[in-house]
Amino acid sequence: MNFFTVTLFLALGVTAFGEATPPTLEDLKAALDTNDEIWLALRSYELEINGEEQKCNYVMKMPMKNDEYHFLQHFKCGANSGKKDLYVRIEEATGSELNLTVINKTGFSVPYTMQFWDENHHCFVLTFKENDQVQCELHVWEQDVDKLYPKFGQSCMERYGKLCDKKKHQLYSPECRKR
Repeated sequence: MNFFTVTLFLALGVTAFGEATPPTLEDLKAALDTNDEIWLALRSYELEINGEEQKCNYVMKMPMKNDEYHFLQHFKCGANSGKKDLYVRIEEATGSELNLTVINKTGFSVPYTMQFWDENHHCFVLTFKENDQVQCELHVWEQDVDKLYPKFGQSCMERYGKLCDKKKHQLYSPECRKR
């Protein structure tokens, strides 16, 4: 799984819904209406680049291109940092699911499903399948990431735990602000 593809998904995974009410397309569009960073706070899988674990991963929304969301992903691996362009297509799937397809510059794509959005704490949970295993990501808006650190919002942590209780790899810490 390419790290830049996974991160793009985080930026698009914002949608409003509770336990029984699925997210709507309008919810998703409203949730993406931020000009601040969206941080990848936790994920259920490890990602290393050249032997260094990726940390401090966030995306910034750029101007849309051809009805696709465009995000610039920033990340750190050890002492190095990097940036990647990510593009996201939103599709209403069968039933009530909203699917996000994250595409990197080379055309590699990952399909995500939006699972949860807490509009009060601006955190959300996204999932994708890799080798028939569900993987989770928890994303938090810039304005709330430090207020919620290190628990990242009870509602989001509960949903994350129900979907991917096995592993929690923390990517965000206040040290990430030292850019």
